[in-house]
Amino acid sequence: MNKRNESFDKRNEEAIELGRKNVDCIEKAKKWCEHLECKMTSAGLLAEMTGLPIGSIKLSCKHAKQSSESMNLPWILPEFVIKNCDGCSYHKPNGGAEWGEKLIRENNIREQKNYEREESEKERKREIRERLKALPEEKKNEADITQKEIFNLFTGLFSDEDQERTESLESIMNAAKIASDLFSDSLIEIIEENLSLEGYTSIFLRIISQLSESDYSVKRFKVEIEKLIIKRKDLELSSGIYLKCFPEYPLKKEIIESLILGQSHVRGLMGMGVSLYPNCTELLLNSYRENPKQILNRYEEYLNSDRDGVRINACGSLLQLQKIEPDIGLNLVDNLIDSIDKPLSLDYDSADSRAKDCIIEAYIKMPEKVDKRIRAKFVQKREAVQDEIVNIYRRLVFKIEKLEIDEEIRENIEKRIYAFTFETAKNDSLELETRAEAAEALGMLAIYGGSIVNKNIDSILGYYALISEEDYKEKPKIFLPSDKTDPYLKALDKQNNDLTWARLKSNILAIVKKTAKRFPDSLVTTLTNTYDRLDSKKHQNFKSAVIKLLGVVGSDYDLRKDALPYIMKALVDFESQLLRATALDSLYDLFKRAKNNPPKNVIEMIVLHLGDQYVIVHKAAIRCVKHHTYWFDGELAYNVLLRLLNLLDVYRASPFEIKDIVTSLLSISNRLNVGKTKCITEVIDCLPTNEYYIDKDLIEELLRYLTPKEKEAERLVPHLINFLINYKRSYNSIGVSIEEKIFNWLIELEQDKFTKYSELFLDSGKKIAKRDIFIVRYFVAVFAKFKCYQEELSLLNHVIEEYKGVTRHDDLLEIYKQLRENAKSNSELISNAS
Repeated sequence: MNKRNESFDKRNEEAIELGRKNVDCIEKAKKWCEHLECKMTSAGLLAEMTGLPIGSIKLSCKHAKQSSESMNLPWILPEFVIKNCDGCSYHKPNGGAEWGEKLIRENNIREQKNYEREESEKERKREIRERLKALPEEKKNEADITQKEIFNLFTGLFSDEDQERTESLESIMNAAKIASDLFSDSLIEIIEENLSLEGYTSIFLRIISQLSESDYSVKRFKVEIEKLIIKRKDLELSSGIYLKCFPEYPLKKEIIESLILGQSHVRGLMGMGVSLYPNCTELLLNSYRENPKQILNRYEEYLNSDRDGVRINACGSLLQLQKIEPDIGLNLVDNLIDSIDKPLSLDYDSADSRAKDCIIEAYIKMPEKVDKRIRAKFVQKREAVQDEIVNIYRRLVFKIEKLEIDEEIRENIEKRIYAFTFETAKNDSLELETRAEAAEALGMLAIYGGSIVNKNIDSILGYYALISEEDYKEKPKIFLPSDKTDPYLKALDKQNNDLTWARLKSNILAIVKKTAKRFPDSLVTTLTNTYDRLDSKKHQNFKSAVIKLLGVVGSDYDLRKDALPYIMKALVDFESQLLRATALDSLYDLFKRAKNNPPKNVIEMIVLHLGDQYVIVHKAAIRCVKHHTYWFDGELAYNVLLRLLNLLDVYRASPFEIKDIVTSLLSISNRLNVGKTKCITEVIDCLPTNEYYIDKDLIEELLRYLTPKEKEAERLVPHLINFLINYKRSYNSIGVSIEEKIFNWLIELEQDKFTKYSELFLDSGKKIAKRDIFIVRYFVAVFAKFKCYQEELSLLNHVIEEYKGVTRHDDLLEIYKQLRENAKSNSELISNAS
């Protein structure tokens, strides 16, 4: 089980606990008032399994101004009661009102305290303004005009007007920059006394910071600045002042804690980026250089925290330190790996991800030492954590691919990534999931890394040869007499293991394929030499893999001549249907970028295999024809059509199997104008399949190759109308929707063909209008095109009556009413003319 599944289980447990709390809240709500309603608006499997209210719950009351809805009743119920029930004349208790009354009473007390605090702050600001105004007149008279202006600016700083405060602060900052000596002791005293005043801390810190830069002594603020850092108020600004004016190292424990945990590195729900903290980082660095153990101990403590937020912020600050002082990361690698063992709780951010960032940063600076520590920890950890450690190497591939680092360092790191991931993928003692993840990480190195995988490709291919023919063998377990395993769970576990084993083999083969694409020259000789030594029955899986790889290698023009003979051998290898099917699929890779068609004998083999008795072979041949219909002409094309028609007849009852057959049939018959009528007729006869996506695909192919002017078009019309009736309009279409394509095709029909189905078209329009008022405009356009004004009028009357009183469609109904008048006028003109 990986950590995502563990986290999923934990969230399920939390959801069940929330369901129990919701039950308690629903009981409270029922007793609080008869009018308060709690209604489940949505629920899932967990709610159904437990019988608990786990899902979206709506709180409403006919006397309330608004309703509230959430999964978490303990959050919204108190707020709903406070907002809507305080002083409500309709309140009618239903057995227990004490809970709500206490809630409202406590809220009123809270609001009163807030009001008193706001009034106190206003009064304090008023007193400061009066104090500034009441400074001894002799001091004002002695001061020059500039100093008097600063007194006035400080008075404006405490104004109730935002604009005046902003302008005053800007002017004070300029004054502090060019004339700090004009700031009197009285003003500095006011700053000191009110540094913690709500809303003014940041303002005064900016002034102090500017004064300190102007060589003004701010030592008197040291105690207050320390308090602000410890309280984590304007942390970066406070730290900047402390760094410049009061550098004493090592720092106090409380300050270190605030500098680390006061940083905010938690990404929000919208994935917003994080801030940098240069002043905090420099303070921590200076303290680390003075006393490394003190800083390391703090990080060890925070990385061991069970709270995600603490670990995230610790890792965020650590990452900034590592970029300047790499040793700190190396010293904490073991703790970072251990932190990955902690459970996850945040859905929108991951402490594991931040720990990995720190490990990767350390790895890039000191690959040998960090790799050694990771390996030592890896064998000690459980499967879920091993998966996360493998992910570190996967992420490392992408990291170094983007970095501009010395080529020798890059090769060293890639060599270690290769060694770890390949060894892990081969390690039989590890869980299958971990091995599959390691193989996937190695596949990323094959794509984005240098030539390290190519240098070792023979080893990887050899390992695939060993496992390609093997089935998964479950590790022996010791069963106690009391152990009773559910046979269904046992079967499920076996199926999961088989799938993961197949995934591991697929990932290993994918590594070789990716390498073959990048370095085809290095593999062609190995593959051709290997093929002739393999038995088609004993080694059919590996031999098929070799053919796949030859197809990839042969896509290189210069190597096609080396690969094609072996693919031809596989095409005529009647000992293995898998080999023949793989060879047919490999032809796609071999010739997808070729300017010329393959040799005629290759094309003849494709046609031959369309009639193969084995499903895997003739389906591969169908895919080959679909991708390369232009390869077939003359007699070969005629033979292909005959075989495809036979296959269409075979698979007619299995609609999901006919798409490729239909595409190939219509494409070849249309291009060569050979048997087109027969092919079109057979495809139309497949409709309807009663599967939306199959019907949609078949109709799109028919609309593409059958023009409205052709004779067979008349047979398609009722199927198009039935499609519109049977399936709702899709709102996920990209580009032109299937409905638009149908109407665009219908509007090009000949008059007599459409007239024959006009009544059916009208009935379908009325049926569809009940669920989709917007699509009616297409029906109206078609009727208008064929001058069927009576049918148009009938449809518009039906729609206008059907949606009468539905206000959200008023604008559209007005348009339809105007179209109705036009249709009525046109109908009368035709009647008068006749």
